[in-house]
Amino acid sequence: MTHDVVLGKVVLGQSKNYRDSYEIVPEPSLASSKELIAYWRSCEERGGLVMNRDIPSRTLSKLIHGLSVIEPVDDGVDFRVRLFSADSTQRFGRSPSGCLISELSPQINSWYREFGNSVLSSRQPLIAIFSTSSDGLSMLRMEVVLLPMFSPGGEVPWLLVSGFPFE
Repeated sequence: MTHDVVLGKVVLGQSKNYRDSYEIVPEPSLASSKELIAYWRSCEERGGLVMNRDIPSRTLSKLIHGLSVIEPVDDGVDFRVRLFSADSTQRFGRSPSGCLISELSPQINSWYREFGNSVLSSRQPLIAIFSTSSDGLSMLRMEVVLLPMFSPGGEVPWLLVSGFPFE
């Protein structure tokens, strides 16, 4: 198991022994996730959450470190990272903004193909507990919320993804 240090923080290294797992849950347990979903619902009442209109937002300023914006590519076969959360850089050791998720992790891309596309078609939130372990040790445990949103201009469906770590 390897660890690197980036900007003074320990990040996961290049070990091939990582195992990502998830569990879909009916409701969020973290206050940050609950606050994000409440904000999203208020935006839905106005036609949906729209990049550059509703994000960034002062309302979300204390949550921004855990938010990512993901754009479906090729009808949801792949996904491009438009904005990557500071909290999630621990998984990759850098910000993968601009990268395709399939280049970062085929397993995570498969997860987005199944659940991200479901969120986009249903326009309903999805909450999951996402864990990364290495050699049997828990390395990272986050509550993840996927929410449908729109690109700037409000026409193209994108995903807002939060990843808030359990303390």
